[in-house]
Amino acid sequence: MKQHTLQVKEANDGELYFELPDDILNNLGWTEGDELSFSDKGDGTFMITKVKMVDVELEFSDEELFKYMKYAHEQGCSLSEWINDILKLALAEDKLEDLIDQKNS
Repeated sequence: MKQHTLQVKEANDGELYFELPDDILNNLGWTEGDELSFSDKGDGTFMITKVKMVDVELEFSDEELFKYMKYAHEQGCSLSEWINDILKLALAEDKLEDLIDQKNS
């Protein structure tokens, strides 16, 4: 994995930013406006990855939908956010039902 050092700059309004050189953007296939995710590696560095969004159609019974909406409300998030979190965990663990029960107990 290649590492690059970038200079963090400050805008007039105090917001911090950095610029990715065109050669890095081109090599990664990134363009202006892409959504990026920043992961703190804990050693003073960050890993930047492009967020890849996909649409997933889910079918729930009315009872399931109500139950999941309730879970999301209890977690203080939207149903979409809750489902996104559960799916991320499920993909990592490959145990969807166990994770739903675990997250809401």
